[in-house]
Amino acid sequence: MGSFERLPDGTVRPWLTLDRHLEILRDLWEQRPAALYPHVREPVVLFAAEDGGGHRDVRRKEVEAARETLPRSSVHRFPDTHHDIHLHRPGMLAEVFLRELRKGLWSGAT
Repeated sequence: MGSFERLPDGTVRPWLTLDRHLEILRDLWEQRPAALYPHVREPVVLFAAEDGGGHRDVRRKEVEAARETLPRSSVHRFPDTHHDIHLHRPGMLAEVFLRELRKGLWSGAT
């Protein structure tokens, strides 16, 4: 519902026009994040959902390339998990966040 505006009569309408929505989608599709990795200086924790789908090997290579290219990064894999890690594995995700804050990249200790 965050993508919609609730009107006084109880109906809803999208916040974005179709043209703006499509423009955002096109920009997301055309973006090449790997080109930006060398410029990132903050610590990055990569969360990799692994659902066992057909593109598993490609995705693993992309995650590993990101980890190697980002100056300070770590990877946490979530097996048998779909894209929305926060919905499928909220407890595991919270544990990883806390671990990174206490002892990991986000602790300032590295």
